[in-house]
Amino acid sequence: MKQIIIGSVVLFCSAALYWFLTKEENPQQYLDNLSIHRHDQVEFFRFSLESPFLQQKINFSYLNYYTADLNYRIEAVYKKRAKQDTLSLATSTGTIDKFLVVGTANFKWQETDNTLLVLASTQRNDPTLFIPFLDKTSGEATYGGGRYLDVQPAQRGKILLDFNKAYNPYCAYMEGYTCPFPPKENRLAVAIVAGEKSFPEH
Repeated sequence: MKQIIIGSVVLFCSAALYWFLTKEENPQQYLDNLSIHRHDQVEFFRFSLESPFLQQKINFSYLNYYTADLNYRIEAVYKKRAKQDTLSLATSTGTIDKFLVVGTANFKWQETDNTLLVLASTQRNDPTLFIPFLDKTSGEATYGGGRYLDVQPAQRGKILLDFNKAYNPYCAYMEGYTCPFPPKENRLAVAIVAGEKSFPEH
């Protein structure tokens, strides 16, 4: 009897964990979570000891975002690279940063087929992947040096590109930081009207 009870508890917990991990956010949950994410970014710049503003004793006002748009949460087709080549990216301070090209994210937007290189760090054992990109808003409504997108590893050949979470490198706020520029392959011919805009001070 005891074994049956234990087995039932284990089965219930497994089912609950599976439901928690696989359930999809509804649109309102997503928007609420995005609002919290943006609030946390602002709070980081205001109060964290790692904030570039606190470190350089510069007053921080706020971050400027496009209105959240669920259409910019795009599920792209992921093609993994059999061989992870090293990619050298020029930086804002004239140095070179190296990344691994782990695959490509392919998606259609504004009737245009788009491909982005998906990168990984060569120095950290971090599952989070990195996509620096430029688009038609760069240098106008958004930072001219491009924006960054952090993405999770692909699942079943798909990778989620949440452009509502596209963010600026530190170089968009002040000089003195080393920020890699997007590769030529990640210069999109479409406008990504989502995520962080140019910093208010610029």
